Amino acid sequence: AALLLAGCKSSTTDDDPTPSPAPGQATISLGSGDVALLNLLQATRQLTTALLTAIITAPPADLPAAELALLTAIRDHETLHRDFLPVAVNTLRAANNPNSLALAALTPTFSALTLNTRAGALGALRTLFELVDAGHTGSYRSLSRSVLITLSARMAAVTQRHAAAVADLLTPAAVLDAPDLTAPALGRLLRPSALIAALNPYFADGSKLLTGSLA
Repeated sequence: AALLLAGCKSSTTDDDPTPSPAPGQATISLGSGDVALLNLLQATRQLTTALLTAIITAPPADLPAAELALLTAIRDHETLHRDFLPVAVNTLRAANNPNSLALAALTPTFSALTLNTRAGALGALRTLFELVDAGHTGSYRSLSRSVLITLSARMAAVTQRHAAAVADLLTPAAVLDAPDLTAPALGRLLRPSALIAALNPYFADGSKLLTGSLA
């Protein structure tokens, strides 16, 4: 075995390097089946907690203390979801396929967002929460276990409350207005592949998600 490993090592030279992914190229596999969908939902929670933490750590000067406290409470709730989803993934891996992929910690990037103003920070949060809600809705048809559909629906309900709370901060009472059902609504439904495409700009190179078998 040692000789075989030595032979394998000697076959790799400086002239035959392992190719590096091009900037912006997707590199993170989510796995397959229900594990992939749970990993995708976990990726959304890694983003929401990271964005909330970035705003809370360096809050905009025009963000009132009461609103900062609300965002902190929302961040803590999102963190519970982020930390619970790996438990669900590992349960599925143990029951079905021990080799299924567990999602690594991803590196977010918010350089394209304006987080130093109240309007910019809350607007970014609202957009991300609506994307996550749309992703939950779009995942239902692909989940094969009813218990996971129930889990996703319960988590989606919390995301909707968070999105509504942030929207109400931006435009008080607007979330109670009658919706325009003739207009396309961000967040109504995104299939997993579309959600991945929408989320990848929020991830740094090396942390962008592969669509894989997700439609």
